[in-house]
Amino acid sequence: MLEPGEIPQFTGDLAQLETECADLKKDAGDVRRTGQDRPGRAEHHAIPERYPNATREPLDGPANGSGQFDQVWRREDGGFVVVEAKSSVDTELGARNLPDGNRVPQGTSTTASDLHDLRL
Repeated sequence: MLEPGEIPQFTGDLAQLETECADLKKDAGDVRRTGQDRPGRAEHHAIPERYPNATREPLDGPANGSGQFDQVWRREDGGFVVVEAKSSVDTELGARNLPDGNRVPQGTSTTASDLHDLRL
């Protein structure tokens, strides 16, 4: 059991700490917004280079967040390209918990099927 005298005590400048916290929150928001722009790079570079006549499909729902595709493109042959954009080339793909309890990585056909089923 923790004794009351063992509880760490903050002895610094509380106003400065609040300022630093506010700055960190702003910086975190800037990083998130930068990462959210990555799908635009796919739209203007990767897709036109690899699928020159693909057309972007409209998506229902918010512009970003979990449980949805970042972008979906219809290829000229009728197939689809699903874009899973990340904020950095060093960012690993996440995973999704399926209704059956299995956990599968993003970017797989299983994940795509699960997201598709949620929309039906």
